[in-house]
Amino acid sequence: MRQIFSSLLNDEAGFLISSELALVSTVGVLGMTVGLSQAAKNVNGELKDVGSAFRSLDQSACWNFPHQSSAPIMDAYGGLH
Repeated sequence: MRQIFSSLLNDEAGFLISSELALVSTVGVLGMTVGLSQAAKNVNGELKDVGSAFRSLDQSACWNFPHQSSAPIMDAYGGLH
């Protein structure tokens, strides 16, 4: 048992692979962090654009039809015509 433990302790065959794995994992996590940060900024910008589009809507249009009906017509603000 002692011989197996000492051979496992002195074995460095997987050392390089684990170092490469740690380096690649670190670069991957950093890349994902930067990518998600950029994606969040882009989504925020698109939502600002959508908000600006809704803010610039103009609902004050009014149409005068050539025939008059006896029923009152209610506009978008609740007023009767």
